Amino acid sequence: MSDLPPPSSPDPVRLSGAGLTARRVPFRRSFFDLPDAPTLIPVASSPPKLKITAKLTRVAAGFPSPADDYLEDGIDLNRLLVRNAPATFFYTVEKGADSMLNRGIEGGDRLLVDRSIEPRSGHLVLAIIPGEGATVKELQIRGMTTRLVPHSPNPAHKARVFREGDELVVVGVVTSCIKQFRT
Repeated sequence: MSDLPPPSSPDPVRLSGAGLTARRVPFRRSFFDLPDAPTLIPVASSPPKLKITAKLTRVAAGFPSPADDYLEDGIDLNRLLVRNAPATFFYTVEKGADSMLNRGIEGGDRLLVDRSIEPRSGHLVLAIIPGEGATVKELQIRGMTTRLVPHSPNPAHKARVFREGDELVVVGVVTSCIKQFRT
């Protein structure tokens, strides 16, 4: 893959007033030298337009609407889903994952992760906990405490609290979730 940016040194990122210093690690083919690092697939740096014709329709309990015959010009999926192509990557959620079910993310989904967005409290992020691996959770920052919070009906999933001196690698902010259904 020749589209990959060259490796460079990590730049530290302070998470909005939290005492925790997270590292942003540049994307490389192997991503970086942490065990269980996520596999990220870059989107094309200048993707061609991908328009899908959309027919506006609705289900009505009364008379058909004249607007049902109106066709939109189409939807460009790249424009809709990708804000910054060189900094955006696909990440496939591990099969059987259930820690973000209440946010609509489950095993096998493909996430778009944008590394150019500054992670803030309330964002869903792809993060790495060194020694434990990659995870997708909601980032919460309150005072000097940073938490990665799951959204799951499974009570086994608990928030992970990080304090000053703990290490957390924020890979990027999750901007979209793509689901594919069996056909």
